[in-house]
Amino acid sequence: MSSNRSLLAIVAGILALVTVTVVVVLVAGDPKPQEFPPDSAEAAVQGYLGAWNERDIPTAYAFLSERVRASTSLEDYQRAADEFLTWGMPPNGPDRRISIGDASSEGDRTVVPVTVEELYGDGLNQNVSRSTRYLPMVRDADGWRIDETLVWLDPTYIDYPK
Repeated sequence: MSSNRSLLAIVAGILALVTVTVVVVLVAGDPKPQEFPPDSAEAAVQGYLGAWNERDIPTAYAFLSERVRASTSLEDYQRAADEFLTWGMPPNGPDRRISIGDASSEGDRTVVPVTVEELYGDGLNQNVSRSTRYLPMVRDADGWRIDETLVWLDPTYIDYPK
């Protein structure tokens, strides 16, 4: 009889733990997106990433600086993006989180740190990979632009034969 009570106590404990976990997940929900002033370098990075998440490559391209766009046509950028997406873009959701840090301004130039955290594995065998990229930004007549050729958040060199 004593072993039945012990087993019942263990099962009740597991059910209580599962219930508490579900409640915490439901209450916590998805984190709210970061908010930045619309004319900030951080908002430009957020807009660029939003365009990539929507697979809106022309809009993402528009967030690149005039210097970058002068050296890379939209057609070449689209081709590089298509090649990148063939390999599969990292999924959004709980497996990957992106946070945008505060820009370090120097007049019309700044650097915006972007930290990507990705969760690998499942259950008790999970690992977190964290990397920070520093995006150079420049302010032009239309606002802040990324001053580096990026495909998603990966710096790249695009040189297709003409």
